[in-house]
Amino acid sequence: MIDKEHQNRGYGREALHLSIRLLADSFGATEIYTAYESSNSVARNLYRSLGFLETGEVAGNDVEMRLVLDGAHES
Repeated sequence: MIDKEHQNRGYGREALHLSIRLLADSFGATEIYTAYESSNSVARNLYRSLGFLETGEVAGNDVEMRLVLDGAHES
């Protein structure tokens, strides 16, 4: 989470990008799962912009997403 005073500056996107690289490079991850609250379109759009897609799984208000790593996110 990014403090409200520091949102919309790209910090969350960069942190997520670095986290994806860490998971791929250090742990050999080939897939990453996350979830967002169904009412949170900002989170949905951020994840989608980085390549995450909805899996179709929903638990309560949480919508699951998956990113399949193919090397494009490791650079």
